Amino acid sequence: MQLEDLRMRTGSQHCYAPPGFPLSSQDQHPRHGRDFHSKNLWCLKCAGFCALCENACCAYLTCVTTFKESSSLPHERVVASRLIKEIVGIVKAGIDQPTFVQCTDCKKMVCPHCIGVCPVYPCHDHVCTVRLRSYIAL
Repeated sequence: MQLEDLRMRTGSQHCYAPPGFPLSSQDQHPRHGRDFHSKNLWCLKCAGFCALCENACCAYLTCVTTFKESSSLPHERVVASRLIKEIVGIVKAGIDQPTFVQCTDCKKMVCPHCIGVCPVYPCHDHVCTVRLRSYIAL
């Protein structure tokens, strides 16, 4: 239960479809069976920061960044330090498949919030929101 508690506190729960209600192709992530907007505790391979919105790829990177930033408040650093120790303590159970996806147009690695599925039939490529807006405008 330590892992699930840590996932709850960091917002990195695994989101799956309820039994009997499979995820649509637009809701399921292309790399794993979780919901497209699931967040990672710690990535198998760190993707860094989203090329569009600069969100970290996982809770671990968010904590490390918070701990290192000079603009972070002292209590933020203490919380980040504790979370880093907890995440490292359960490293094998807490590593997740990457959630960032490469835009098929611009080739940037972006977070699930900054990517969508091309609405043009039969394309259905994964394109970043910048490119997606240009498709919708057509």
